[in-house]
Amino acid sequence: MADELKEFQKRFLKFRDLEKSDLKNADALVKRVKFFRHDMLTGLDLLEDVVLEAKAGADAIKATKIEDYGDTNKEVRQLLKAIRPINKKLTDACKELDKLPDLSKIITANSKKLKALKKDIESDLKKRDKKCKLRPGIEKLQEKVDEDIKISDDILKTVKEIPKEYYDADNLYKDKVRAIMVAKPRISAKTKKYMALAPTMLKRNILQKTVRNCQKKADRVKTLTELAAKAVEEGKSKDGIKHWQEATKTNKELNKTLDDYLYIKKKHQDQIDKSLDKKQIEVAMKSFEKLKVAAEKQWVEAENSIKKKT
Repeated sequence: MADELKEFQKRFLKFRDLEKSDLKNADALVKRVKFFRHDMLTGLDLLEDVVLEAKAGADAIKATKIEDYGDTNKEVRQLLKAIRPINKKLTDACKELDKLPDLSKIITANSKKLKALKKDIESDLKKRDKKCKLRPGIEKLQEKVDEDIKISDDILKTVKEIPKEYYDADNLYKDKVRAIMVAKPRISAKTKKYMALAPTMLKRNILQKTVRNCQKKADRVKTLTELAAKAVEEGKSKDGIKHWQEATKTNKELNKTLDDYLYIKKKHQDQIDKSLDKKQIEVAMKSFEKLKVAAEKQWVEAENSIKKKT
């Protein structure tokens, strides 16, 4: 029975040596594809809305490729600039993902052999005297075999659970752009919504009231973030969290209002131009733009202040 340890070790060395990092790498790869795929779909949906609206415009151009729309539409250019790096990352991740099924075949074959080895080791240990000098070495090898079987099973489970559409995610850009190029012109639901809301939102009394409310919310966010930072510094974490949550909620409301008005300025300048209150609207829009910049700067400073104190 003295040669069994060497024989077991020899059999074990024939298998692919697995590490916990192999499982982490597989999990991380799937998460990367999921993350980039989500960003890609979001960007392509926005691109579709913008391009189809550009097709529906009075000055619509005849385009042979998606880039043609970017020649006259700044938003298309910006979206393409943002989407392409994501597409590159997604394509690279998909290339790595394509290797996982082949790896899983190797792991499946190895796993069967590992389980056979495990069975032989267990059988050997039952026969072997507890005081045998070889026993510690065999038991140590048994632990390594068990660990590799566990890692193998976890990797195989990860691969099995990968959605089929993840493997084709690198074709999203090409397929979507092809569909956009042949799609009929249309106005997006978001544009229709703001076309209906704009006349009311641009009324002088509502604008003036909204500017005042936004300023009040910006001041409240500043006060709450300062209170949160002070509470954290004094060791009152519960109070700090409460103030921060209130600040987050108010900041979200503020940005929603600012984004709504700046969207109207961006997309519905025609409604502003034909309004009798055009000058007042333009003054209000400048106030919203300044508040947006100030609110973002203030929020970043508040976050950094909190982080330094924790």
